[in-house]
Amino acid sequence: MRTQLTVLLTVLGFVGLIAPAAAHHRFETEYDNDKVITATGVVSKIEWTNPHMHVYVDVADAGKGTTYNLELTSPNAIQRLGWNKNDLVAGEKVTFKAHAGKVVESRAALDSLVKDSYAWFKDLVKTRRNMQGATLEQAADGRVFTGRQAIA
Repeated sequence: MRTQLTVLLTVLGFVGLIAPAAAHHRFETEYDNDKVITATGVVSKIEWTNPHMHVYVDVADAGKGTTYNLELTSPNAIQRLGWNKNDLVAGEKVTFKAHAGKVVESRAALDSLVKDSYAWFKDLVKTRRNMQGATLEQAADGRVFTGRQAIA
């Protein structure tokens, strides 16, 4: 039985749009805006380090495995969005969308991350709140960081 509703959709924007990175690199320097990767895997490690947070996800690809190093914005910015170190831990199954690295494809800029419970959550909202179509999609479009924020 689920004791806590956890939904973790992070749409953190494009790293280059959050801060044009005046002090260091631009998004276009390292990432391919036209090459989007969507995959499902298991979180193996999370680094809350400056200047960018990183989430490592192990993905099984047709007999071989790839570990994606997903770059986010700074840990401070992530925490201001309402995310804390207990919201995502190693071993959790996630689906992500990211922009591939130009040199190493598996080093990517994270666009969104969905914990495995998202589909369950969306179905629950559909059933209990009697939401359909565009209304349901708007309620679950990726701007919710915790279950508490979803019902606010």
